[in-house]
Amino acid sequence: MLRASRGFIRILFVALLAVVAASCGSDTSSTSSSSSASASTAAPATTAAAAPATTAAAASDAPAAEAEAEAAPAVEYEAPPEDSSIGYAWSIPLRSLDPHATPSNFDPIYIGLAYDTLIVREFDGTFSPMLATSWEFVEPDVLELKLREGVTFHGGRAFDAEAVVLNFERVTTGETSTRGGPLAAAIASVEAVDSLTVRMTLGDGPGVIFGALSSMGGMMINPDAFDTDLSVTADGTGPYRVTQVLAAESVTFKRFENTWAPEDARVSNLKIVTNKDSAQRVNLLLTGDVDATNIDTHQIEMLEEKGYTTHFRVGDDAFVMQLNWERLPDVAARQAIESSIDRALILEGIHKGVSEAGGQVQTMGDPAYNSGVSPDPDIARAIQLAADSGLEGSTLKLMTAGVPNLEAYAQAIQPMLEQLGVTVEITLVEWGQLNPEWATGNYDLSLIYFTGNSDLALSYDALLGADSALNPAGTAPGGIDALIAATFSETDPEVRTQQFSDLAAAVDEEAVVGVLVHPVQPIVTAPGIEINADRLRLFGGFNLRGIHRVG
Repeated sequence: MLRASRGFIRILFVALLAVVAASCGSDTSSTSSSSSASASTAAPATTAAAAPATTAAAASDAPAAEAEAEAAPAVEYEAPPEDSSIGYAWSIPLRSLDPHATPSNFDPIYIGLAYDTLIVREFDGTFSPMLATSWEFVEPDVLELKLREGVTFHGGRAFDAEAVVLNFERVTTGETSTRGGPLAAAIASVEAVDSLTVRMTLGDGPGVIFGALSSMGGMMINPDAFDTDLSVTADGTGPYRVTQVLAAESVTFKRFENTWAPEDARVSNLKIVTNKDSAQRVNLLLTGDVDATNIDTHQIEMLEEKGYTTHFRVGDDAFVMQLNWERLPDVAARQAIESSIDRALILEGIHKGVSEAGGQVQTMGDPAYNSGVSPDPDIARAIQLAADSGLEGSTLKLMTAGVPNLEAYAQAIQPMLEQLGVTVEITLVEWGQLNPEWATGNYDLSLIYFTGNSDLALSYDALLGADSALNPAGTAPGGIDALIAATFSETDPEVRTQQFSDLAAAVDEEAVVGVLVHPVQPIVTAPGIEINADRLRLFGGFNLRGIHRVG
């Protein structure tokens, strides 16, 4: 049978991209938003934060880091002028300001300005102090946290251990909570030892405790505000107070005068406006209506030529190809499909090279990244596996959402798979039907946008866990189930790093999930605007803390 050459696929791919490229980036965020809801349905424990490669390391690392910070000269931050303001254009409207109950993994850009977590997950997988200044295991299954002194909620109540205990009760037992799963699995009980000390007795899933504490489930709300409508109001300890919410239009913030972190509140007024259209967001930037926005990769060059500065948000979200191993029971057939995917070509064509080729759930910068799992295609091997397994001559049913980004992925992958001598039928469905359609078991492949989690164990569980809507089979082959379970029970960071590396190898060997690309979405700022480029990702979303004007 005649095989398509890589050069032919590249020509076809470029031609297809000419049709969809203009709209791809502008819909990435809306794609993500819907997928976020999909992921939440798949795993109620889903959070948006990047998956940490280490967790319990924080017990020893954080106090040392804190001591070094205290030894450094303190920087004085004066209150900004009352009329100082900055506007940001964001592509996804607010769903809810309630960090414990929001269904969207993209609300942290709003929520993270008003609320603080107990700890913060850094890019390298370690954890830093926030409302908790230090922590240690006082017993093998008992974690003790020391809380920051002198912190107040927007409503005036002092932040203390009692507030922490009440927040954990709310997030783990509340009827509307969507963010308490990891904490409920990790913690058996919480008690206030004194006003600034909290002691947690860990439960059956202690491995995810630090990731959970650094995500939206670990955000602290004023207990006095529990009975208010926290979907449209906020009462946290964050650097900004919410002053106005206009549904699907904008959220306005004002600097919290008693903020404990003045370095995060360097402008008096901050407004996030919503616009799903990338071209319109850029126009708002060019006309001075906003000072920063997220953009598409094809807009970078034009804006940089005009003097704007580009920054990049790095995260563990990914475009993922799911393989239905019940319809494709022969592992050789699944490996043939996985080995035929040219990720570099997808990255070049759709993302203009400004992203990371996938291959596994963890990114290349993660200590748990398995260098033995290659993202590169092996066409000769794929063709041979397809012939040996009987995949050649068959028809593969591929499903995805009918939005430009995922349509572009489907159209790119189709000729790659057809090199194997198969016919690929593409079915486009509505966002809300992705999980129900996949659950029918009528499709061989599904393309989704996966938003990632606060811990790698949660990410693997959301994709392949027994209770995940993304895994209608309810199990995973090749011992993957046991490997995932082990990461939930383990707290030693070095052991967990090896476990995640082993998981990447097992998933690659069984070819049940193909991580295609970890996208990097650029943020552009106008001249005179500075943003905290080293911490663009906080709580799993864009971080506008510390944005300010210079000159």
